[in-house]
Order: sequence, then structure tokens, then C-alpha cells
Amino acid sequence: MNKSKILFFCIIIFSILIPWYNFNFDKDAKSMIDNTYLPKLESGKKLTSKGIDNYLSMRMGFRENAITNYLWLNDYIFGEMTHPTYCYGQDGYVFFKVRRPQIDEKFISAFARYLSRVQAYCDERNIKFLYCINPSKTTVYNKYLPKGFKYENKFYDVFYKELDKYNVNYVSNKEYLTKLALDKQIYNKKYDAGHWNDLGQFYGTNNMYKALQKDFSMISLNKIEDFNIDQKLETSLPVSKFEISELVPRFQYKYDDVINITNNFKDIDLHKNFRAFQCYEKNNAEDLPRVLFFHGSYYNRNRDFYKGAFKETYAVHNYQNFLNLDYYLNVFKPDCVLLETAEYATGRSYFDYSKLANKKFNKPYVTQQHIKHTRVYKSNVNQSEEIRNFKIIGGDNSNLVTIKFNTNKKFSYGYLVAGYFEFDLSIADKVVSCTLDKNNFDENNFYLCLFE
Repeated sequence: MNKSKILFFCIIIFSILIPWYNFNFDKDAKSMIDNTYLPKLESGKKLTSKGIDNYLSMRMGFRENAITNYLWLNDYIFGEMTHPTYCYGQDGYVFFKVRRPQIDEKFISAFARYLSRVQAYCDERNIKFLYCINPSKTTVYNKYLPKGFKYENKFYDVFYKELDKYNVNYVSNKEYLTKLALDKQIYNKKYDAGHWNDLGQFYGTNNMYKALQKDFSMISLNKIEDFNIDQKLETSLPVSKFEISELVPRFQYKYDDVINITNNFKDIDLHKNFRAFQCYEKNNAEDLPRVLFFHGSYYNRNRDFYKGAFKETYAVHNYQNFLNLDYYLNVFKPDCVLLETAEYATGRSYFDYSKLANKKFNKPYVTQQHIKHTRVYKSNVNQSEEIRNFKIIGGDNSNLVTIKFNTNKKFSYGYLVAGYFEFDLSIADKVVSCTLDKNNFDENNFYLCLFE
């Protein structure tokens, strides 16, 4: 065998072995180009050829480099985007991969019904509720979608009908932003195909505030002069190495009248996949409401549009956390609950359908006080045979305290009453618990009401 053949053979072997040598074995590795965690082979789960193939191909060494180079070549030579997440539209627009929308009417109906139950739960506690639905870039700028793609989106027709059926208090930014988009760039042409830009967020937030002003007239709309405004050059698509060059607007709240108080609640319970959480307090704003705001990535990207609007703002990453609403109401005792979802994030992949359909809420305490089978326990609860191992946990390095105990009785629901506040007890497997702000709790002056 001559030297050239040996060299060629060595190059082939080397090119095969190097990716395996750089194989990614990290348990919680994430693919930036796919914006997802890499697949795992978990013990106890049945292995399939498809699962093994997916595990090997996604974790192969230099995979992202190879995909990036392939994307660049296709774009440079053919003007085509072969990205797993994005696609080219017309006139230089970039969108998420376009697909024929599938309308999940069963979920939409269940979601609207859940919102009506949340609204009733809030109303019974003198808390206002408002839901805001935000459109996707595909909906607002559909005329720039790829040639040949016929845009048909019946999501809003179905959704509005269900929201109205259940009398949900809501505002939609779809029609408002679509009209604005005729002469304003409220979603970037290329960068961040999944979210509005800061200009769109400015207008969309104000439209939400207009609806909120029906109950809280003291809330002010955002003003352009409240922000320092400039432009930022973006050189690649988010979670991608696909190169672009686009100046995007950037708004920054200019005043220093807001304090970040997130660390006061660092022990807050959050779903493992939705961890975003921020709290703000505005100085000299006693007339403004306290707001619990559940939102998704439309607002995670920039919080400057709401952190100065309220006396106190408790912003919780949406989705699975919103199904734990009663927990957060116990903790924050707000005047208002705001919920925001993006059009494409209003579905089963974000909200657990079973939990949403089967969620149980306590009736308000005031309606239960005279029920025949009431069990009332004063603060010396350790002397009661129905309550065992009573504990007050936390409160040292956080504002949060948790009351927790076991019970011999099979109670259906219950309340903790402390001062001016009533708190819903969580009861599961004969374990009763309640988490609240220690500033709303005096351990020497409270009582429990448990109902069989």
C-alpha cells in the first residue's frame, strides 16, 4: 500500500473517531442550536432503536459545528435556511418554522373554563383578574410568510368564543398589534422570531393596562419619556449560530424609584422547568395596586415595562406555576392577578391538561364558617389529637414561612386565619400545609379551621 493510500485511510479513520472521542456524556447538557436538553438514556425505561439513534445523533461530537457550517453553506450558495427552528419568509423576514396550525378545541375549552374558575376564585377574595393573549409574529406579519404558504389561523375564532362563553375578563392584542404593524416594526424582521421587540412590548403592555384601568383607574400607561431608548446590533439568531446583522430597539426604564425585592422570597416554590421569578416594590406608590403577574417569555425578555407600574409586582413564570395559583395568592395577597400567554404557548405542551381540568379550589372562608362539621383549633394546636407534628418552618433568611402538620382525620379543605387574612390550607395524604409571608402571620395569634 503506497503512502497516499495510507494517508487517505488514516484521514478517514481520524474523521470517524474524533466525533466519538468528543461525544457529549453530560447528564443535563443542552443544545443551543435546538434550544432543548439533549436526550438521555434513563435506567428503568424501555430502550428503543429510535431512542438510541436520537441519543447518539444528538450527542455526537462537533454536531452543532457541522449543522452551523451546513446552514451557512445553504444560505450563502442557495439563499435557503435549513435551520431546525427558523425559516425565511419574504422581504428578509425570519419566522419560526411554519406549520399548518392544529386547533386543539378540547384544550381551548378546558383552558377557558379554568380561567373562569380562577376568575371566580379571585372575585370571591376581592381580587381582580385579567387575562391577556398576545399574538405570534406569524399572525401579525403573515403577509411576509414564505411564498406558497397559505395562512389560515382559526385559533382566535375558537378561543374568543370560549372565553366569551365562560365570561372571562380578557384583552387580546391580536387586532391592536396587527393594525399597528402596518406602519411600525413591532416584531424584528430577523432577530427573535418568537417574541415582539421592545417597541411592540411598549404598545402591547399599554393596551393591557387600558383594560386594567377599568378596575384601577390610578394605573398610568407607559410613556416614551419614561425610557432610555437606543438600538442594539444583533449578529445571530437567538439560541443559534446563524449570522445576521440587525439593529433592534432597546428600551430601559430610566427611573430609580423601584427596588428589587426578589431575595425576600428566595424560597418560593417554582416548577423545575419554569424558574423565572422577580419581585419589585415602587417607592411612594401607596395608591397603586399590588399585582401578581403570571407571564411567559414575551415578558421574561424585558421586565422594564411593568416593574414601575404598580406598588408591588410579583412576577412568576407562567404555565405549570399558574396551576398552583392558590399557593401564590397565599404568599402575596395581591389586589390583582394578571395572566399573559402567547398564542403559540397556549396549549398542552405548556399547561398540564389533567391538572388544569381537575384543579380543586377552596370556597371562600366566609361561606364555610357555619358548616355543621367545622373543626376549629386555636394556636395551641399541639394539644389537639387531630393535629400531630405541627411545625412552623423558615422565616430566618426569607419572608416565607410554612405551616405544616399531619392529621389523623380525613379533612377535605381548611383555612388558617391570622389577623385580617385567611389562607387556604393545602391537604394531601393527611398532610396539611400553608406557605405565607411571615409579615402576615403572628404565630401567637392565629387559628385553623378544618372541614371534613
